[in-house]
Amino acid sequence: MNIRAILRKMGAVLLCASSASSLHAETIWSGKSALTWESTIQVGAEKFKSAENGTVMNLALQKTADDYQNLKIYAPTNGGWKEFSAGKTEGASYSGALVPSFSGKTARVSYALTKSDAENARAFGIVIHGHGAALTEISLSSPKNARENDSPGGNGVFVGKKELSSGAESISVPKSECAGARAGGTITLRLSAPKRKYEYRNVKLYASAPSGWQELTGGKLSGGKREGAIVPDFSGGTAEIAYTMTESDAEKIRAHGLSLNGYGVTVESVSLSSSAAPSTGARAEIGKNDAEQENAAAAKPESKSPSGTPFALHGNLRVSGASLLDKDGKKIVLVGFSTHGINFGNEFSRYVGEDTFRTLRDDFGANCVRLALYPGDYNGYCNGGDKSALKSIVRRGIDAAAKLGLYVVVDWHVHNFNPNDRWKADAKSFLSEISREYAKSGNVLYEICNEPTGADWDSSLKPYAEEIIPAIRKNAPNSVIIVGTNTWSQDIEGPLNNPLPFRNVMYTFHFYANTHRDSFRARVENCVRAGLPVFITEFGTCDASGNGGFNAEESRKWFDLCGKLGLSHINWSISNKGETASAIQSWCQKTSGWSESDLTESGRLVREHFRKQRQN
Repeated sequence: MNIRAILRKMGAVLLCASSASSLHAETIWSGKSALTWESTIQVGAEKFKSAENGTVMNLALQKTADDYQNLKIYAPTNGGWKEFSAGKTEGASYSGALVPSFSGKTARVSYALTKSDAENARAFGIVIHGHGAALTEISLSSPKNARENDSPGGNGVFVGKKELSSGAESISVPKSECAGARAGGTITLRLSAPKRKYEYRNVKLYASAPSGWQELTGGKLSGGKREGAIVPDFSGGTAEIAYTMTESDAEKIRAHGLSLNGYGVTVESVSLSSSAAPSTGARAEIGKNDAEQENAAAAKPESKSPSGTPFALHGNLRVSGASLLDKDGKKIVLVGFSTHGINFGNEFSRYVGEDTFRTLRDDFGANCVRLALYPGDYNGYCNGGDKSALKSIVRRGIDAAAKLGLYVVVDWHVHNFNPNDRWKADAKSFLSEISREYAKSGNVLYEICNEPTGADWDSSLKPYAEEIIPAIRKNAPNSVIIVGTNTWSQDIEGPLNNPLPFRNVMYTFHFYANTHRDSFRARVENCVRAGLPVFITEFGTCDASGNGGFNAEESRKWFDLCGKLGLSHINWSISNKGETASAIQSWCQKTSGWSESDLTESGRLVREHFRKQRQN
């Protein structure tokens, strides 16, 4: 090789080295550790001392399983784990968790920290868990246009690509990112239409107040029209929504942060721009509190169930020790399905009715159904939903269950918050009204908080239950009441050590078979054998996210434990939502009379199990 060629080669090497160093890449963790949902990889705060808004975290991964691969990143703050999901991501999509794009056996995921992410990482470090991949390296590099999708003059508070597909997903922007919000400023959303066909497409904006999300409706709107929610104009294939903040809007999101949810749209970016100009929007109309409109309906007469049906055979239930007993003092196990959130629209509430319930009873072997009503989330009872319409759906479900002789759980579906801090008055009002109306219906059970999280048993959940239970018992003194436990209804040791002073009370445990395995089964068995009455009001055959990781083997281990201990258990969910936990195929529009091919692998497994329960 001549000297000129050698110099050219040396120059190329030096250029590559210079380019790499310009990114200021720093390896903060290396090794090879398999990701699981039961263990975590931790990186201390000292590794993030220079992290700032836009700093890029790079993850090198190797595929270890063929079924699916995903992961989540959190900061383990004192107030609970805070997920990193609002930053721009490359090399992965987001579907409840980060889903890496593998090229063969390897993948590289880059995540741009938001301002809030960086602050939390500097203070607490990070933890990572997931499935189907091994992490081999984590590095940090300098910001690289992390706000490249900002609107002109705006501060980008979310960049990425997140599909809002069910009304349940949301994007939250912390108040630290909203400090510049001013009256007359704009919230700009850049949206695209997913390839999947949806009946409708819309989005809503909220201030993320602890007492409940407060919808922003009073400002001027462009790029869409308001039809209860904001309906984007996708005539050009994409849409840009601009919402001009009122003084009240700006004050709320500065204090609490910004949230948005919707249906049938993909959010590409969210930005805020400030303005001192007064808003031209009209003030939002303030609705009356549900407690002010409480319906003083008289109790319905006791319903007569057809002979041979579950309620006709077993009658009113009671709790004795760790067991649920029927009218004759014999142990009974309730099994069946939960609806998905009935507040998310007809796509989910259409399964609340006689035809669906009859198929579940006669074909699947169910003796119980569960009606899931979210107070929060999209169109929630306390979050913009039509309270009267939602109560009508609940009544429809209770009446259908009674007509078919099924037990029914009325589920106040608290999801990932402390119910002692949010919407407690609404919970009391709703449960009081329903229990007064169905005071003579012995087939109705009440679940007062589905999956509270960040809520200590002694200081939060027990006081909450001690306030809510009397509101039900004044109407239905013998009803069975089910109380959720901390950490997505898993910390059942709390009530074991400090039980409620009421009879006919049970405590909730939830499992998702691919995530919660032997150690969780041991916790349940220990508590039940110590005398705690446990009701599994929700279980899944897959990952805790509800999507991916179908696991028949681990599900059957749970079924065996439920049989051994006599535990009632209800499956999530009777719907055709495109996720692993659903019982019905996403393309199937039937609401009853499903064939084998209409059911998902989860639906088929659970039907097989419930049929065996009926035979036993």
